Amino acid sequence: MLTKRKQMLLGAGFMILVVLGGVYLSDGIENVREKQLLAPVDDQKIEQGIGRLAAANESIVIIDQSTEYEWYLTKMDQGKGYEHIKNMIRGKGWTFVEQEGSGYFFEKDGQKLIVTTEMWTRKYVLAKVPVQVNE
Repeated sequence: MLTKRKQMLLGAGFMILVVLGGVYLSDGIENVREKQLLAPVDDQKIEQGIGRLAAANESIVIIDQSTEYEWYLTKMDQGKGYEHIKNMIRGKGWTFVEQEGSGYFFEKDGQKLIVTTEMWTRKYVLAKVPVQVNE
């Protein structure tokens, strides 16, 4: 039979596990939502982009677009994937300012542009680019 003290310790331990499990699940749900915000591109479009990268020997390809964003895919290629993205944006007249985490900041004629990136497996990088990049 459990003593009163052991019952209290077991109860407290159970409560801690419940709280930690809730925090873990909450973080997991937020991470899924964040990924969906960055990459609403379906897997089929990404697979097509991978095929286009291989077949055309291009360094970066557009794989989807909306009224607000364009999504690009590039090979990581030993870290060169991020340079491919920066070079593409520079080629549209934007100046690279800085990088903070997965965000790349550019400026052009007083406007600011933030490109968000995400690793897609170890071999590819997905970039979410505001359509204002083309202005």
